[in-house]
Amino acid sequence: LSTQARAFTQTGHPELALPLHRRALALRVKHHGNSHVETANSYQNIGNCLLALGRTEEAGHLLKKALVIKEQLFHFPAPELINIYNNIGQYYQSTFDFGQAHRYLEQGLQIAEKSSGAASLPLIPRLMALAELYAAEHQDDNALHLLRRAFAIQEDSIWDNPGAKFTLMK
Repeated sequence: LSTQARAFTQTGHPELALPLHRRALALRVKHHGNSHVETANSYQNIGNCLLALGRTEEAGHLLKKALVIKEQLFHFPAPELINIYNNIGQYYQSTFDFGQAHRYLEQGLQIAEKSSGAASLPLIPRLMALAELYAAEHQDDNALHLLRRAFAIQEDSIWDNPGAKFTLMK
């Protein structure tokens, strides 16, 4: 269910993903209970769909629920917290609570840097999310700095991986 729902979300149809994520949540609660990582993942998936649909208040409730579960299971700076911190940061950005958005997006970036290195591909979405936040705050120099860093990481990875370079040239 979650795989099919993710495909709907990635193709721009969160409204089709939402009922599938809700069914997956019901199954996970039944089999794992309310405080299992898989249950938290379902809350997070539903929250992200709701956020994409503009249902911010509902999204925030479910994303915060996922955050509480994950922070109880994993302690900072566990890599398992990266995505929920990014999602919570984007939620706060959508509510114009830029202080909280910075807090979570920067924590996610910090964990990603520690777990995969300061110049690794997994940093790119974190850098882009922070750059978007800075742009929303009209801090263009900070946004540009992060975008340049993300592009440099991407460019370096292309030169370090000839297969990737070939694929991009097609």
